[in-house]
Amino acid sequence: MQTIEGIAKSLGLSVRAVRLRRDALNGIIDTHVKRGERGELLFTGDALAILQRLEGIRHGESLSVRQAASRIRGEIEGDSVEVVRQPASTSASVSPEVAIMQDVIADLRRDRDAWRALAIKLQDQQALPSPRRWFSLFNRRRASAVA
Repeated sequence: MQTIEGIAKSLGLSVRAVRLRRDALNGIIDTHVKRGERGELLFTGDALAILQRLEGIRHGESLSVRQAASRIRGEIEGDSVEVVRQPASTSASVSPEVAIMQDVIADLRRDRDAWRALAIKLQDQQALPSPRRWFSLFNRRRASAVA
């Protein structure tokens, strides 16, 4: 079981974003989330898998969090409910330049996510140094100056 901070780190999101996704998945993910001794939220491996699926749908199909959550709800309940997209009037008014820019942004987001996953993997393998705190370097310099 992982805390909300661990889930946020593994998904590359903020704690607030994980809370938003948990709220959007109300009823689906609740059985996989428990409270710890100190009241912190503890997520099971199944909860992490559901959240990863939500992010995959959200990025893959450019849906909002709520739309992706309703898609997952339909998958779990066995319904093949199609998520309602934006009204045709707004999508028809999008210029070709805007559509191209949206595609470019989606590609850049996928690249960012891939590089982030690689960095986390390398850091877990300790191929990259762990982040250092600036004050530890300051203390070493000060100690050598005093001696």
